[in-house]
Amino acid sequence: MVAKLNLGLTSLLQSSYLGGSGADRIHAMAVTSDAVYVAGYASSTNFPGTSAGAQPNNSGGQDGFVSMLSTDLAGPRLEVLKTGIGSGTVTSAPAGIDCGSDCSETYGGGTAVTLTATVANKSVFASWSGACTNTSGNCTVIMNAAKSVTATFNSSSTGICKLCLPSRGGWRAILK
Repeated sequence: MVAKLNLGLTSLLQSSYLGGSGADRIHAMAVTSDAVYVAGYASSTNFPGTSAGAQPNNSGGQDGFVSMLSTDLAGPRLEVLKTGIGSGTVTSAPAGIDCGSDCSETYGGGTAVTLTATVANKSVFASWSGACTNTSGNCTVIMNAAKSVTATFNSSSTGICKLCLPSRGGWRAILK
């Protein structure tokens, strides 16, 4: 448990659980203006880690860790980016992201967030990238660290050259 108390140490202002189901311990903490750093050891096989970490999974016994939390002790942040020549929205379950307008959200550590892409008129969904690499369907991200996902939307409008063939004096297009 990481907790933020008032100056008199008499009232709990914020708190967050960091750990898994085993014997995990925080032994050091440092606070800066924009982050809280905690370090210790973990023996839980389900201690939240990041796939980009030096050792993303428990190797047996006790493993050291260093974690960075926001100063409000909120969980990791998920950011959704949209790209491509088409358009659409991305929503999340649990709620929080409705990307049209709200493209990022903080979730509790370990939360499974499912992103759904909905295409706009004359657009098609092309793929996910970043923390989610499946090219179709929904994208599920486990929030054990800050993550970013890109949704690519392409145009499905007629007039896009699907097959262009050379002909006398230029190119001949076969349009969709």
